[in-house]
Amino acid sequence: MGLDSPLATPVALLISLALFAAVQLHVKKLQGRVDQKTGRQLTILRMIGVLLFALLLLRPYWNEETLASGQYRVVALADLSGSMQTKDQKGGPARMDVLRQAFDEKNGDSWLAKVREDYGRVDLMSFDEEVEAFRPSSWNRPNEGRKTALGDALRSTLSSHGPDNPLGAVVAFSDGRNNQGIRLMEVAREYLDKGIPINVVGIGDTREGGDLQIRFPDRNVRAIAKEPFQLKAVVRNEYDQSIQGDAVLWKGDERLAAVPFEASAGGEVEVNFPSITSKDRESATYRVTVSSPDSDVDPSNDADSALVEVLPPAVSNVLFLSNRATLNYRFIKAALTSDERFAFHALIRTGKEHFHVFEPKSPLEGERKSVMPSEYPTDPDFWINFETIVLDSAVLDDLSDEHLAALRRFVDKRGGGMLILGDALKAREKLGGVAPVRQAEAINSKDNRRVVVIEEPVFAPEDEVENMKVFLPSRLPSLVARSSNPAARAGVITRSGDLPALVFQAYGSGRVAYWGTMHDWRWPLATDRGGKDFRKFWLALTDWLSSGGEERVRTEVGDKAASLSKPVDLSVDVLGSDFEPSQDALVEAVLQGPDGKEEKIHLYPQGTELGRYVGSFRPSVQGEYKVKYSILMPDDESLEKESYFQVSDTSEESADVGFAERELEALCRMTGGNYYHYRDLDDAAELQLAAGLPTETLRHFPTDSWIFFLVLFLVAGIEWIIRRQAGLR
Repeated sequence: MGLDSPLATPVALLISLALFAAVQLHVKKLQGRVDQKTGRQLTILRMIGVLLFALLLLRPYWNEETLASGQYRVVALADLSGSMQTKDQKGGPARMDVLRQAFDEKNGDSWLAKVREDYGRVDLMSFDEEVEAFRPSSWNRPNEGRKTALGDALRSTLSSHGPDNPLGAVVAFSDGRNNQGIRLMEVAREYLDKGIPINVVGIGDTREGGDLQIRFPDRNVRAIAKEPFQLKAVVRNEYDQSIQGDAVLWKGDERLAAVPFEASAGGEVEVNFPSITSKDRESATYRVTVSSPDSDVDPSNDADSALVEVLPPAVSNVLFLSNRATLNYRFIKAALTSDERFAFHALIRTGKEHFHVFEPKSPLEGERKSVMPSEYPTDPDFWINFETIVLDSAVLDDLSDEHLAALRRFVDKRGGGMLILGDALKAREKLGGVAPVRQAEAINSKDNRRVVVIEEPVFAPEDEVENMKVFLPSRLPSLVARSSNPAARAGVITRSGDLPALVFQAYGSGRVAYWGTMHDWRWPLATDRGGKDFRKFWLALTDWLSSGGEERVRTEVGDKAASLSKPVDLSVDVLGSDFEPSQDALVEAVLQGPDGKEEKIHLYPQGTELGRYVGSFRPSVQGEYKVKYSILMPDDESLEKESYFQVSDTSEESADVGFAERELEALCRMTGGNYYHYRDLDDAAELQLAAGLPTETLRHFPTDSWIFFLVLFLVAGIEWIIRRQAGLR
């Protein structure tokens, strides 16, 4: 206790005594002027007022010794090793989420905010195999899957302790899995020798479960369109009791089948799914999932994906569609029915209500199939029975808008092939961009007009296109393209003038070609080898159309499991409508993780490889990811592709991600620190500090309190009221 009066102490005491003397005189003056009760009240109030005023003059105080703020450090060590990505409970938060909550500087109720308010300076450090200052980018370090060197981090922190920069306390946020560097007990002795306690917030839970896994034994499968194939999965049970459940097969997001299983403890069981028949040539991602118990320690292997490449069927169904009898039909029919690779069908309107229908006989018992109708089909999905349609554009006037839309879908979505004959402008009007020719010009020569057949990509070297004696027949109209779609290519051109007579392109998933003459039946009649060239030309062209559109968007994402500690390569190869690598498309990938969060990534052309667009993605959690590619071509054509991939932690750190709570508690006991489990984070702001830290003396003046002035005001006010009630001034 002491006095800090602005006046000299003797003077202040004399003034105080004078004030008390004045109170005695005031009491005598009140005698006889007020009743006894009022006199006592006024006397007491006046004495309290004088006492308060005397305290203001004397300014008494008392001293308090406290730690000097800013003269010592509290260091918080955040474990950012790979094990901090672990989720101890299925569907629960990752250990990293606890750290984010504790170190949230924007939250006034966070652990960091409370400790800074109580202790002042708090240095944030992060560690895995190395220790460094904590930065916002440090949150990405657990993705690298590095080991935990808690002992090394504690020793590095202790090395900064000294008289000029004393260490008040250390708070370690960790799961305790110290798997690299110095042992914890060894560094604990060093802290004990210097009297510095280690406080710990243990992040993790005891995991007393098992692991239920499911996988495709073959992640790259080949199948044939229209032929059944079967997928199977393997379920492994690492629990110590048998588990029953359902294995679910998906195609993308479509649920196909669920097959029950029972896996014995520590064993595997094979699950065979029902047969699947794909009608179209495609590359599709199939997924398999299993619902694991809540105690499953690794939910990331509860799903797997496989890429199934469906190849064209061994026999391609070809439809010739027209509304008039033409001479070329008989020759085309003869060429295609002579090759076992094709099943030739025809639907030709020969009169107002009469149709010529042709379909191949069944190889069994010589019976006809029931695919073909006796008139224009009423079912718009009729076209999906075929791989290629040879279309006389004149028939388009007979078809409804619904059928025309179905024909466009046949090429775009199903991946079918279409060869357009006849009027190119009518095909453009009815089918839009499916038709590769925008404007055509009719030519009619006195002599046969020789043409040049370009080998790639329609013809093969064994076709010997340079020796083909083919032409546009004389005195019969032929059409050549004057304007085509930007990505369309020429397959046959006139020898003089380089005018395209055969034009082809990709459209969506399929292939389309326009052939400018319906009079190539003249070839077999012109020379001895004309029939051979005609057959070779039509077989190669039909085979190319029937083989389906070359996959224009290819990616290796999903071919193998991705690692949590490495970026995932999202590279994709894109072909334009001309089947050449696209160099000017806009490509983006939208990723959706197991936590439901989405991220959009733009891919950019790789300069060294035409048609390849590159980008990468750093996964934040383990589990199944979905990636959807969206590609916008220069001609406004859009393409999409979906794929799935699994992310798992393959780092050395993942070998043992258990919660070492006992080791952390022992560390605290040995050094005299406090141990808190992360569930008690609200109480973890109370820390044990080192002895001998710098202190400072704080003076506390009661007269500086607002309560003191409030009491003084009330005393004076009450006295004034009583005096007025008694008739005094």
